Amino acid sequence: MRKPIGSKKIEKITYEELLKIKHSMSGSGPKLKNTIRKILSPIYVEYMKSGVVRENQAKKLDNETEETDKEITKETLETPAKTNTDDETKNE
Repeated sequence: MRKPIGSKKIEKITYEELLKIKHSMSGSGPKLKNTIRKILSPIYVEYMKSGVVRENQAKKLDNETEETDKEITKETLETPAKTNTDDETKNE
């Protein structure tokens, strides 16, 4: 994080710069990627209270989730996926 934003004032840090940092961590797991948001978000909140920044740039970052492998069974393959259309036809 030091290289892209280390010497910048918080009001000069852009969402794109934070996103670039997050993407540079491509080999890292979701917990590490979410650390950027967890660390910077409360800092932004404090600076918002004092009027230095208007927006929490860190909060714009998507929260990473862990992909879990689901066991594929014969039942899984035979069960049709539920769609919004299914719900709409029930209400008619």
